[in-house]
Amino acid sequence: MSDKHDVVRAIENSDIHSITKYFKTNSTFTHDELEAFVKTACLSGSYQVFSCLIAQQPFQLFLNGQRDTTNVLYRLMNAATQGGNVDIMTTFSRLSGIKWQDVHEDQLSEHLTPLLIASIRGDTDAMQFLVDEGVDPNNGTTRDGNAPIAMAAAHGFTDAVEILLDAGASVDLRNNNGESAQDLALLYNYEDIVQLFYQASNHRALEQVDGETIKTTISKLRQAKNYTNYAVRERENIDFNRVQNKISKLKARIHGCIDHQ
Repeated sequence: MSDKHDVVRAIENSDIHSITKYFKTNSTFTHDELEAFVKTACLSGSYQVFSCLIAQQPFQLFLNGQRDTTNVLYRLMNAATQGGNVDIMTTFSRLSGIKWQDVHEDQLSEHLTPLLIASIRGDTDAMQFLVDEGVDPNNGTTRDGNAPIAMAAAHGFTDAVEILLDAGASVDLRNNNGESAQDLALLYNYEDIVQLFYQASNHRALEQVDGETIKTTISKLRQAKNYTNYAVRERENIDFNRVQNKISKLKARIHGCIDHQ
């Protein structure tokens, strides 16, 4: 008769033979023990171990029994994310029937989501998988109120920040101390990430540009009384540079060239 410690050891050591043997000789593991075994397999990152484990009859019954109480499955799917094996993540979602955008754990002031976990680890493979699965790039907060993009920025994970920005993550979110993700990148001197945030801000400004409105504004500036309705001698003494500069900047915005100054 094997105990749970033997099984955990076999999982951690990727000992497929022992795992199979233990479940042939003992099928009376408790619910909590079965959950611990699956969690250990998820964290191991070994798809071979995971697939061997869930092929055993007790686990098939265990997983089927969790469909109406999703909290256990949410915990295990977060563990699969932490393990970082996308094949395990894919299989777990298929077996459970749960969509990744629904997975979360609420612990005290934490709202723990798979994307938050992957962002903390800088696991770009898992992050891209989750984004492709349609998760909300802003969903998830640490106990300090940091969203996924803030955690990626604070840890200096440039590629992770880029994935989140491309997925539409907000640069305006702030943690409990009032700090944005860009503030954290500046604090820890991650220059590449700071540059990404500047680029994202400029891109957002361009998206908000209404070309027709700007053209109308230019037309009004050109027709303004303080620009045209002066006698010739009076006009010679007027500096029109400010008006011309404003027109030039408005034109530049239409063409997507914003003056950063």
